[in-house]
Amino acid sequence: MMKKLNLKTLRFLSARNYPTQLLIFLLAGYATIIMLIPIEGIVEIFWDVTQLKEPPDPANLEQLPLNIIVTSVLETFVYQYLLFRIFRKWIHIKNKYFWAILISSLIFGFMHYYDVMYIIFAFLQGLTLGYCYYFYKRNLVKAFWSTALVHAAHNSIAVLLAVIFPDI
Repeated sequence: MMKKLNLKTLRFLSARNYPTQLLIFLLAGYATIIMLIPIEGIVEIFWDVTQLKEPPDPANLEQLPLNIIVTSVLETFVYQYLLFRIFRKWIHIKNKYFWAILISSLIFGFMHYYDVMYIIFAFLQGLTLGYCYYFYKRNLVKAFWSTALVHAAHNSIAVLLAVIFPDI
């Protein structure tokens, strides 16, 4: 079933032009936010969710280029490029790209340990970014920069929303 879903998704995305593909990846990442809203409400009712570490302040304009561009490029390098290279070259298992996406997403999620919900959100974002990298894997430069661009766009929108709506 997973293979059928993957083939349908690949066909759907392949039929679109490049900017539309990137927009779909960006929107897929934001769909995770919508999915998590009811889950976050349930988690807050039943558990005391404490903040594990302080997230970067999006209103700090001095850190804006770092938060948006540098972080996106570095995280794409570490969580997609390096992990996919490791799986491609040294890990000999069936469905290696599935495992590369899953493991890179788990690591990506746990490295964003601001609070439990953010870890879950980052994991889901990592799935989107990992699939984006996988989709363009035939051209490593395109895979890297497409994933970094989607990540940077996501970070830009998140910063913009945090500046406009600081209490959310």
